[in-house]
Amino acid sequence: MDNSVSWGKPSWLPVQFYGEMRAPLGEGAFDVKAGTFYALQGYEEGMAPYRPLYSTSYLYNFARPATYTGVMTTWRPNKQWEIYNGFINSPDHWLQGGWHSNYAGGFSFDSEDEKTEVSVTFTAGPSTSRQFIFDGAGVFGAPPDRLANTWLVSEVLTHELSDSLSISLELLQGVSSGTRDAAGAGSSASHWSGQGGWLSYDIGDDWAVIVRADRLHDPAGSRTGFKGDFYEATLGLRYEPTEWLMVRPEIRQDVASGARPYSDGTKGSQSSVGLDVMIRF
Repeated sequence: MDNSVSWGKPSWLPVQFYGEMRAPLGEGAFDVKAGTFYALQGYEEGMAPYRPLYSTSYLYNFARPATYTGVMTTWRPNKQWEIYNGFINSPDHWLQGGWHSNYAGGFSFDSEDEKTEVSVTFTAGPSTSRQFIFDGAGVFGAPPDRLANTWLVSEVLTHELSDSLSISLELLQGVSSGTRDAAGAGSSASHWSGQGGWLSYDIGDDWAVIVRADRLHDPAGSRTGFKGDFYEATLGLRYEPTEWLMVRPEIRQDVASGARPYSDGTKGSQSSVGLDVMIRF
């Protein structure tokens, strides 16, 4: 199973594959989860039906991990608090390449009226750093082959302004030692940070309007392969005429400052439209 993921070849990897147990503890409960599962960080969830828009932000795609492999505990002392502590492999790695112990943890707080939620999550430990290779105008991610001590902190705030209007904010900061910059040169450390915001307004029972804007600061190019700042703004609709059908069209604008990452490295901005249709069963 440690050869399940091979660079440049079709391969197999379970996105989520875990077992979970719950035990009562005081007024709440204590959960233990072991296997491969979605990471703690960020506002946008790993499963597409539970994300607000069809596309995802720069923070989701480049700034934070998607999955953990290891053991995670969740203590719920009451209805308001959840406290996380985990012992995991290098984020976004399963069993291939050996085990590199990392810590993942944090907490989330939900107000008594259930209108405000705050979460702070951490990941720290040696991880295989992202590297990049250049071929003409294109930039391609190379297989990771070096360990770097990495620290990542994510903060998320969600607040219901009214029964129809809600706002969500995400902040993220990361530091990694011994990584390579966008030109492939070694560096003692690289850092990145990001900010994102979502505004959702419900129109009746079937329609919702969602606006998202986010920024990724990647001065060394260690996350994207391009040095600079990356911005996007997306306007989307969510239409749910029945419990089993959801339609999400959107319009998106991307802009890069200090780089030309779009259209095979020829443009500093791009516009796109997207649509997905989901059938629940």
